[in-house]
Amino acid sequence: MRLMEWPEFRQQVVDRYWELRKDILTPDSLISRFTDLYDVLRYSGALFRETKRFSGCSELGGYPLNFDVELDYVSDWLRRRIAYLDANTFVNSSRGDVDGNGVVSIDDLTVLIDYLLTGNVELINVVNSDLDLNGQVNIEDLTELIDLLLRMK
Repeated sequence: MRLMEWPEFRQQVVDRYWELRKDILTPDSLISRFTDLYDVLRYSGALFRETKRFSGCSELGGYPLNFDVELDYVSDWLRRRIAYLDANTFVNSSRGDVDGNGVVSIDDLTVLIDYLLTGNVELINVVNSDLDLNGQVNIEDLTELIDLLLRMK
């Protein structure tokens, strides 16, 4: 049996992913690593040297080398990729899927709001609705779901 087919192992991976997403795997944390390295290269003069040497070369298709643009690209890519992973991978097979239809969408937001207003537990999957993993479904989960949906765009 493959490890990911073993429910206990899979759950451990999911739990660890979400634990790391609280601090180490945040987009800001990952981007700061690139920014720190960028600063080291800039202060050492390496960025200037590399820009002068490789701007317009054939390996870049004749385009100028611009590390600021590259850093912006990496930052945007990381934000989009983390949002995608949060919403579309095995680690989120159910997180945020409030209505239990297998898809995280605006419909889940509507169902969660309805639940918070009425308290009707029949409307939601309580486990999937606890986005902040604190054992309760409340306004903080609604905020997390809104953030999740916004990052998916």
